[in-house]
Amino acid sequence: MRKLLLVTGVMAVAAWGADLPKLPPATMGLIDRARGLPPEFSADTLLTLAASPVITERAWKLQLIEEAFRNAAQAQVPYPFNCHGPVDITACQEKDDRGFSALVLRTRAIEAMLELDAPRGLAMFQELAPPRVEGVTCQDVVTPVVSAYYVTEGKVFERGFTAKQREKEEDLHLLETVIASMQSPAHVTPAMQMLAALKLTPEQRKGLLARFAVVLDSIFANDRLYADGEWAIVPAAFPEVPEGRFLPRPFLPEVADVAMYMPALRAYIVRQLSGARCSDHGKPGVLPPSAAKFNTLAAKLDPAALLYKPITDEEVKPLKDEGTFKYELPWKSQRAKDVLMAEKWLNHGNRELPDDKRFWTLEERRTEEWTTHYQDTMKLLAGWKEEEEASVETHFWLVAQAYAQIASLVPPGPERENAMGVFLNFLETRYAAVRSRNLWFVFVRDMLGQARRTKDSKEREWILGRLGRSSNPVISLYAELGSMGK
Repeated sequence: MRKLLLVTGVMAVAAWGADLPKLPPATMGLIDRARGLPPEFSADTLLTLAASPVITERAWKLQLIEEAFRNAAQAQVPYPFNCHGPVDITACQEKDDRGFSALVLRTRAIEAMLELDAPRGLAMFQELAPPRVEGVTCQDVVTPVVSAYYVTEGKVFERGFTAKQREKEEDLHLLETVIASMQSPAHVTPAMQMLAALKLTPEQRKGLLARFAVVLDSIFANDRLYADGEWAIVPAAFPEVPEGRFLPRPFLPEVADVAMYMPALRAYIVRQLSGARCSDHGKPGVLPPSAAKFNTLAAKLDPAALLYKPITDEEVKPLKDEGTFKYELPWKSQRAKDVLMAEKWLNHGNRELPDDKRFWTLEERRTEEWTTHYQDTMKLLAGWKEEEEASVETHFWLVAQAYAQIASLVPPGPERENAMGVFLNFLETRYAAVRSRNLWFVFVRDMLGQARRTKDSKEREWILGRLGRSSNPVISLYAELGSMGK
């Protein structure tokens, strides 16, 4: 796959290279390194370069954004995910939303293109297939988040069309197509929020909301997905003010707009809540939040309940209980438990002191006692074998997070250089073995974040410099891009 991506990149350069101005060798080197990375890292770094001061030529910006858009389609994770509950952390980290899903990267490229070439940004969005969400059950610990698609469509609607296209209502036709593509509860809330935020004429809004109501009636019941957006499915558009009037909040529907799809909204809520329910969603004897909010809104719109009947407990009685996911923390093996206890001691020595006084100070971490505990912990980590854990990914995450925490605790000096070296060597040697690139990058990202957040310039330079000397091409390039942000 990596060879295929490189060939694709070379073909793109061959096709466009003749029309591009020459760049300094150092800048061209950064681009070539970005092109050689796995697709999600390649797309991310190419977009970073396109937006950076080192790329000033418009033609190059356009090409890098195009390349990023193409590469992002091959990202391992299709869209971001929400993670639920205290569970095996690797399941969450593998699909964590940290900007490396295909949907987020491709919509990011579209939005960057809109700033430079609005028609091309529109065309790119039209190439982007609506995100399909299938097969989510109550046993799934992660659930899709597809809001980026609708946020970007809102920006395309505002900036992607010419006056002539708007005369032909091509902008409205695209909105209708996007609304018609809704096929699960994961789409409903972000689509509704998109419609509420757009600047539309009353007639345009009326037509789109009517279409939204029709599609809403066809959305199948899925309690795990529905629970994700339940908090926002009923518009809180009418907060009371001292005068006793109800005023719409910014970017939320007006009274007349809400009234248009109240019947469809009521039917949707009842259909979702009266189907099979996940064990962790809802409490016995308590009306679910979306039903309660609907009743509150209906009472404000129609105090006599002539048009909108309140949702009753009987209507939303679950068809059956479909269970939930397993609550499993990763520290199961004896080695994991021993390391966890060692980490806690290195943090605070198990002292029962208030607030920050509990944690070791920098000077306390220079003592012989602390150093001895640190060295013993490193030996404990060095002997940790993959077969002691449930999977390669679990072993990787447990060991990497321990090395990362220890590297942040060791005082500056030879011991810290050693701790960081061991940590980076572990990441470098596991690069090919860890199936999930998102999971592997978690710890690189955290170190880059630590460098970005610190107010100590020497600390920042040390972290980025240490990462920059890594033998891994992903780590070293991200460190160099981080140094450019000084």
